[in-house]
Amino acid sequence: VYYIVQGKIAGSEVFVDATLQPTRETTITVGALFPSQLYQFRIATLYAAPSGEAQMPPLGEAVFSTLDVYSGGVPPPLPFVLLDFALPQEPAGVGAPRLDSSIPPSASTLNLKWDAPSEMRGLPLEVYELQHDRGYGGGFAFSVMLDTIYMSYQLNGLDSGSQVRVRLRARNQAGWSSFSPEAIFVVCAPPGKPHNLEVSHPLGVWPVLSWSPPADMGAQPTPADASWHVRIQSYRILANVPRASPYTIAVVPGTQTSFELAAPFLRESEVRL
Repeated sequence: VYYIVQGKIAGSEVFVDATLQPTRETTITVGALFPSQLYQFRIATLYAAPSGEAQMPPLGEAVFSTLDVYSGGVPPPLPFVLLDFALPQEPAGVGAPRLDSSIPPSASTLNLKWDAPSEMRGLPLEVYELQHDRGYGGGFAFSVMLDTIYMSYQLNGLDSGSQVRVRLRARNQAGWSSFSPEAIFVVCAPPGKPHNLEVSHPLGVWPVLSWSPPADMGAQPTPADASWHVRIQSYRILANVPRASPYTIAVVPGTQTSFELAAPFLRESEVRL
């Protein structure tokens, strides 16, 4: 007794590639399939002639509905089974790692987190690979393999003020996903307080608040052009108004070191930067 197997791309009219399988073989490997394509397969029984050779009737529906029964008293043929499946693929949609905002930054570590791939494509994940350059530049020379129960990782022992590039990919039994977009982070702690805060009264109507950048930028200079990587992004100016909670007056770019206090009530208020 033999099994006959046919397959086709879902939506097409004709089953093709008939294959004979001896009854002792109940599995078959089908190759040369197209990724992300739905296939249909069907199977039925075929009996051997008295000579012992398999007799294969002309292909068609008759092969799967009515089969000749030869001598020897064989059971009726199995009804064909129709299987629909999509060829499993490697995961897709891996997003770039990002900073974990729930953990305070420091001048020697990066706390990274990420999301699971948006498309699993039929197979469970096996492992993540996080690649980075430790701020040395060039290629991604460092790699960390992580079990899929982990969705975060801390890079330790980094140079203060360095600029670190990272990327991520995931693997299942079908293979590796493509790498996520590259993410770039600067290793630094929060900056110190601005200093030399003062208010001047020029000829204009409103007083002008001025200040100097903090002496502590949150990172020590490094040969990797830290002066460019570590810089103030913005200043937040707040007012302590009598009998009210402090509130933000303005947020100005980090390159700005003065601001006109254009509000009458500020003459009776304290200003914080």
